[in-house]
Amino acid sequence: MLTHELQIKIISLNKRFATTENPTDSKSHKSYTNTLALIIMKSILITFFLVFTMNKVNFDKHTVSYSIMIPKSELIVDGNIKYVSDNQYEFLVNDFIKGEDKRLITVKKWKEWQCDNRYTKYELEQRLVLFLTKNNDGTYEVMNGSTGELIINKDESVDRNSRRPLPKLPIIKEGIKMIMKAIDYKGDFYASSNFKYITLISSSEFENFQNSNDFFKIATRHISFED
Repeated sequence: MLTHELQIKIISLNKRFATTENPTDSKSHKSYTNTLALIIMKSILITFFLVFTMNKVNFDKHTVSYSIMIPKSELIVDGNIKYVSDNQYEFLVNDFIKGEDKRLITVKKWKEWQCDNRYTKYELEQRLVLFLTKNNDGTYEVMNGSTGELIINKDESVDRNSRRPLPKLPIIKEGIKMIMKAIDYKGDFYASSNFKYITLISSSEFENFQNSNDFFKIATRHISFED
């Protein structure tokens, strides 16, 4: 659309220039050149503005809180990658944090895109904590891209690159179990407002959980007890 409008403006400018009394006159040629440059420059600026706006509006990841992911998940597991293929991998579960299944499960690789990239390769024996939902074919899907896949280092720290740091794995596991005990969530998975939390414990116990576990505090910091 923008290119078509630019072509029309240039054609119109050429016609106007062609009807001048002396097309080769230096003043007329200079005026033509300046006008053409102005049209092209305005079109380039408009294009850059539209591209920037589209990127900002359409390509920001909607990061889902763990306070939503944990109640909505079917399986939360700690284990290691055993086999990697193009679109999925075999995962040996060492600890079922939530849910139960056979120890060797198939997990589909989450789709990487502009605002959510896996900055390290899938490797054999790589340790992960996964937040999963189950597909009809029996395979599992990682929830919310990289948010639902925690890469665990040898010291049990979480490899988060430049994102908000998380505590070490034992604290995360304890915090997950606290969330399972403290809240349920009945709203839309990608809700940006009107969160439908149900609290399952007293206000004093909820506050105690927030004060005693950093992962629980991070995951529930936006929740008031009345929610």
